[in-house]
Amino acid sequence: MDLIDKLRMIRGRLSQAEFSSRINANQKTYSRYERGVSQPTYDILRNICDSFEISPEWLFFDAGCMHRAGKEYDLNESILSKAILLSEVSLPPSISPKEKATIIRKMYEYLLNTDQPGSPE
Repeated sequence: MDLIDKLRMIRGRLSQAEFSSRINANQKTYSRYERGVSQPTYDILRNICDSFEISPEWLFFDAGCMHRAGKEYDLNESILSKAILLSEVSLPPSISPKEKATIIRKMYEYLLNTDQPGSPE
């Protein structure tokens, strides 16, 4: 399932205006996400996870269950932000959302497993 389908599934019966208000996004901007015209920022995706109890692993990587079920997830936010930023500046705009998600997942896994400056040895 691609990000567009996931956004629509999470939104459910809420209008785009109601949904965008709950995730602190402009309605017209959110509409562009659902149409695949632009990609949501990390902050918007995080707001979706927080506001609707969505598992970041499911939203970003298509892994596990959609809802958190009260569990805290150990997703390294700074590394995920870096992976998303790298994808935004290095991938062509014509790449499909599914391909982009796969590349972001691989970048995240690579960065997570690479020694980071200042990290404990």
